[in-house]
Amino acid sequence: MTARKGLSTFPGQVQFRTVPGWSPMVQGPMNTSRDAIAPLAGVIATDWSPYTFTMNWKFTAAGRPARFEKGDPFCCLYPVRRQQLQEMQPEIRSLSEDPDLAQRYNEWTQGRQRFNAELSQPGSSAQEEKWQKN
Repeated sequence: MTARKGLSTFPGQVQFRTVPGWSPMVQGPMNTSRDAIAPLAGVIATDWSPYTFTMNWKFTAAGRPARFEKGDPFCCLYPVRRQQLQEMQPEIRSLSEDPDLAQRYNEWTQGRQRFNAELSQPGSSAQEEKWQKN
């Protein structure tokens, strides 16, 4: 791991090749966090680039060490089609435009609120379940 300008860089040591238009999205390991350091993300143009990649992490707390143990994952890769976001046309709509969805959402919200309230009640089914699984 190389430290520079508040960044720590892991050299990729591999070269990826993909079909035209597809690239790996590189980011930190999913569903994890580290103290004093945060992963940066990026798309690597592997259908034309002759380079290896680097995984970069940004230090978030001055003077506090960030530690990676041998064997710890330092990145996650998954394929993305590069033009996909440019081709999307998002719409912002009110939930009230879809009454069925609004009703299901409200039922879920009320159930979630009940579950969270029951978590503090000793012996409740919510405490036994520990988290809502739907």
